[in-house]
Amino acid sequence: MQYNSASGEFRAKDFSLLHTYSSGQTLNFLGEMSTGKLESLSFSTTSGIFKVIYARAKGRQEGIVKWSYAGMQASAAESTLMQMLGMHNDIKHVYKQIGKDKIMARAIRQFYGMRLTKSDPWLAASCFIASQYNSIKRIRQITIKLINKFGRKNGLSVFPSCKAIAKASEGSLRSCGLGFRAKYLKEFAEAYSEQGMDYLYALSYEKAKSELMQFNGIGDKVADCILLFGYGKTEAFPIDVWIKRSIEKLYFKGERQSTNAIHSFAAERFGLF
Repeated sequence: MQYNSASGEFRAKDFSLLHTYSSGQTLNFLGEMSTGKLESLSFSTTSGIFKVIYARAKGRQEGIVKWSYAGMQASAAESTLMQMLGMHNDIKHVYKQIGKDKIMARAIRQFYGMRLTKSDPWLAASCFIASQYNSIKRIRQITIKLINKFGRKNGLSVFPSCKAIAKASEGSLRSCGLGFRAKYLKEFAEAYSEQGMDYLYALSYEKAKSELMQFNGIGDKVADCILLFGYGKTEAFPIDVWIKRSIEKLYFKGERQSTNAIHSFAAERFGLF
C-alpha cells in the first residue's frame, strides 16, 4: 500500500483547538495535546494521520492552522481536516442561536471557539459505542489500543476500518479494554462492513436514530452522538447523566425530567443551527 503526504495552512477565526478537542466530541487523537503559545495535536482517521499546529494570535480567538497529513486520499486532506475541526460551521450564527440566556452566554464566553466537529460516521460510531460507562481518559486508551492492534499499517497508526473490526475476534477486542462493549462493537461492524454507513445521511434524523438504536449497545445518547458528530444532524442532543443533571439544575430548579422532556426542551429552547 502506497501512502502519500500533503501539508498546508489556513487562517482560523473564532476558533480554539484546545476547547474543541478537549470536549469529548472526538476521541481519535494520539497522545496528549500540547497547549501554550502553540497548540498541537495528532489524530488518526481510517485513511491516515493528521498533525495540526494552531498558532493563536495573542489575546485573540484567531490564528493560523498549520497541518500535515500522511496516508491515502491526500488530495482531500484539507477538506477532511476542516470538517474535523468544525470550520464548516458559521460559529457566529451558532452562538447567536444558542446564547439566549445568561447560562449559555457565560458558557460561550468561557469556551469561546469550541467548534462542532464532524468525523467519519464509522469512526464516530465505534468511539461512542466504546464510550458507555467510561471516562474520556479510558475511552482514549481503548481507542489507541484499537488503532495499534487493528489499524497500524506501514508504520502509520490509522484508525481501524469497519471491516478490520468485523473480522476481529471478540476476545481480541476485549484485550483492548472494551470489556462487554466488544460484543456490541463487533456486531455493529459486521452489520456495516459490506454496505457501509453512508445511506443514513439520506434518512431523517428520527429514522436514522431508530435504525441505530436497533443495535445492542446503542441507546438514546450513543445514537445521538453518532448522528451529531458523525453525520452532522444537529437535531441530535446527546443526553448523558451529566447533561441531564445540569439541565435539571440550571433550567428546572433541580426537578427531575425524563430524557424525552429534555429533548423537547432543548429543541424548543435552542433550535437547529
